Amino acid sequence: MTISADEDFWSLYWKNESSLHFLGKVLLGVRKHFWVKNFTRVALKYSQKGKVLEAGCGTALASIYLSKKRGDQISALDKFTYAFPLIKESALLHHIPI
Repeated sequence: MTISADEDFWSLYWKNESSLHFLGKVLLGVRKHFWVKNFTRVALKYSQKGKVLEAGCGTALASIYLSKKRGDQISALDKFTYAFPLIKESALLHHIPI
């Protein structure tokens, strides 16, 4: 069995996200606040309330924010199992069933 460079990178990223060094934490904050905020703004403007499927979701914050803003039913998935506890943690933190 071989693991591609991308698989190795993302597995390590999600596995170690909670113990990131300073720069990693800064980049995580930028991702959460810039990407999620802008994605959510565009999705709210150009889509209707309903069901959201976020593939390759990482922490699923974009879907969670959509659900929080307008009550969308969300399904989030990621290829890497290390992301799953982070998805559950994000959903619990924001009181969103996932």
